[in-house]
Amino acid sequence: MAKVEADTRPGDLIRAFRRRAALTQDELARRSGLSTRTLRDLESNRVTAPRKRSLRALAGALLLSPGEADRLLREDPGTVGPLRVELLGPLSVTLGGRQVPLGAPAHCTVLATLALHAGRTVAREELIAALWGDRPPRTSASLVRAVIARLRRLLDIGGDHHPLHTDGDGYALRLGPDDIDAVRFEDLLARSEAADPGTPTAAAIAREALRCWRGPVVADGAERVRDSAAARTLARGRVTAAVRCARLDVDGSGLDPVREVAAAEPLDEPLHAELMLALARCGDLAGARRVYGEIAARLARSGGRAPGERLLGAYREIGTERPRVRPWVGPAQLPRAPESFVGRAGLLRALDDGPGVCVVGGGPGTGKTAAVLHWAHRARPGFPDGQLFADLGGDTRPELLLGEFLHALGVPPERIPASLDGRTGLFRSVVADRRVLIVLDNARSPEQVLPLLPGAPGCRTVVTSRDQLRGLIVTASAASLTVGPLDAATSRELLARRLAAEPAAVAGLAAPCAGLPLALSVVAAEVALTPHTSLADLAARLRGSPSPPDEVRRVFADAYRGLGAEAARQLRAYAHGSPAPIGRDALDELVRSHLLTALPAGGHTIHPLLREWLRGLPAGPGDEPLDRGRALLAEARGEEEAGRHEDALRGRQAALVLFQQAGDRQGQARALTAVGWSWVRLGRPVAALTHCRRALDITVALDDLSGRAAAHGAMGVAHHRLGDHAEAVRWLRRAQELHHLDGDTYGEACARAHLGDAYDASGQHVTAVAQWQAAAGAFDRLGDPRAATIRSKAGLHPR
Repeated sequence: MAKVEADTRPGDLIRAFRRRAALTQDELARRSGLSTRTLRDLESNRVTAPRKRSLRALAGALLLSPGEADRLLREDPGTVGPLRVELLGPLSVTLGGRQVPLGAPAHCTVLATLALHAGRTVAREELIAALWGDRPPRTSASLVRAVIARLRRLLDIGGDHHPLHTDGDGYALRLGPDDIDAVRFEDLLARSEAADPGTPTAAAIAREALRCWRGPVVADGAERVRDSAAARTLARGRVTAAVRCARLDVDGSGLDPVREVAAAEPLDEPLHAELMLALARCGDLAGARRVYGEIAARLARSGGRAPGERLLGAYREIGTERPRVRPWVGPAQLPRAPESFVGRAGLLRALDDGPGVCVVGGGPGTGKTAAVLHWAHRARPGFPDGQLFADLGGDTRPELLLGEFLHALGVPPERIPASLDGRTGLFRSVVADRRVLIVLDNARSPEQVLPLLPGAPGCRTVVTSRDQLRGLIVTASAASLTVGPLDAATSRELLARRLAAEPAAVAGLAAPCAGLPLALSVVAAEVALTPHTSLADLAARLRGSPSPPDEVRRVFADAYRGLGAEAARQLRAYAHGSPAPIGRDALDELVRSHLLTALPAGGHTIHPLLREWLRGLPAGPGDEPLDRGRALLAEARGEEEAGRHEDALRGRQAALVLFQQAGDRQGQARALTAVGWSWVRLGRPVAALTHCRRALDITVALDDLSGRAAAHGAMGVAHHRLGDHAEAVRWLRRAQELHHLDGDTYGEACARAHLGDAYDASGQHVTAVAQWQAAAGAFDRLGDPRAATIRSKAGLHPR
């Protein structure tokens, strides 16, 4: 058994004991009942005074001996007790159980601002703005330093680790997640959202989150602190927790904290609607109607407003019968946030304070999507009615995405209009009284985005694009934000977070990546997959490599395909060092696409990795469009077979554009069906149906038997994924017949295999087995290894 040294800090001991037990942080967190976030803070010694309860839980989960448990639980004679900061109400600070008198209002303002951004560095300029707004005194910097010095003395907990840190030109307050009530609240809210809504645990955690509150955020603080973006986000999170409590309550026992929040938010219609429904569910119909009458009167007094659809819908529901227990769960479509996110503090602050629509631009690989997803996950508590996400790359039409959004928001398919205008109007009506976050990734034009923008003031939309989308900035008053390469220090930090060993070699790995976050992440992944390769060896190999990693090349290729022919030609010439100036139109297109960057002193520059990739391209303009389109479809099939479905989708969408430009309708139909299959694989069958219907229209017009069969098959599988098994059987039977007429044995076998799945899902097991048997026999004759898999479904044995 590995020996655990007598480390002096609790975090070092916990980490050593965990590694000895061969447990991951997630595994130990589950065994001990702590959150993974709390465990990470403990192991990194960010918690200056760990709670004994937490340490005892860890000692039990790690099966420590009595002597080891004593070492973990020992008191540090150099400390004076835990430091607690409370923001959710009047500002309160205690040290060792005793109240800390902060004194001057400036001390309260600075400490509250740091605690609202706990664990993150707050620039000195932000503290100056919090203290004096846009009219600071000339000595503001020195005054802030004096305040920080005073707070250091007030918050001195003894020992070697002070919670108030200086970080460059900024400061950070680093305490454990249980030592700041706002951090604890956010952790509890996230745990409640992650819990199964059908269990009592989710409601109990949501109620515990609301109990963290004693009043408005920093109720006795300066107005600039109370109205800051961080304070507003917390306030929205409180409403989110109250809405969740109301939705999950079944007997009225947890509604007192909901009533308190409703009293603090007297005009919040979604919150009052959920309170009405919760009261009605537990039999208090009179109380539910009273809540409606009171808020309706307040709305009328506040400017003659009438109740919105959300409130009226709740009133209609309680007027007919006792509402059913229905813990509604809004859409949560955000992809997973990046784990090793660093830097971008200015961008995150701009998004916090931004208007209803923000456009985040930047060149390929600069980390636009990673930054926006990091911010979006952090901002989730402020959008209790859901988070919508769409990738706008390729040939994704707005009406298709609006159909997906409306479906996710609970609109029945029969109520979704067919026209773009109809869907836009319905979407804006549905979200009018809701707080929804919409993230639109990889937008190519303002026309893609404008129909997807909500009109509600409580909603936010963040768009990422390689183009500047100037039309959107003008039309929708969007804020324009730009993401560039990371600086050298932040590049090293990104790699250092991913790579704990060989710190001396990290700089050698960062340099060849030239500040491109995607390249840095690819390098880190390669190290993780090749643990026996030293970082120094990998750095040397990168320096000698003639081209960027595959993932980076794919991103460059996607951006390059979006250029016009002349802009692409001039970009290739620029990368090869041509002295000829770039034409004005081409230059504008390249700058808008972030493939060239304007320099402050004049002129332009190109990212080093992009230059190397461009130099490896063929000298000519490339193959003919039809050949390129067919090649892209073939490549996409390989990506799909390797499980890289998003890459396959992008290739198929690019092929579709090429076929459309060339006027090849048969190619368009093939590409549309292929895109439909990609959407099926990615779990978006409504999008698949839209593309396949367009393919079917073309193949019928062309009398293309093979194309019709393929489109029918994709339509059938999409209906199967939607749960409409009868419709799936109808389409798949026709696909099987068409493949048979066309003499396509392989296509017929695939259709029969999918037919078996559809029959089985609808309960027709005997018919399903017959279809699987026929498919397995055909695959056998073709020598296809899928025969064994299909036969196992039918409960048969290989021959």
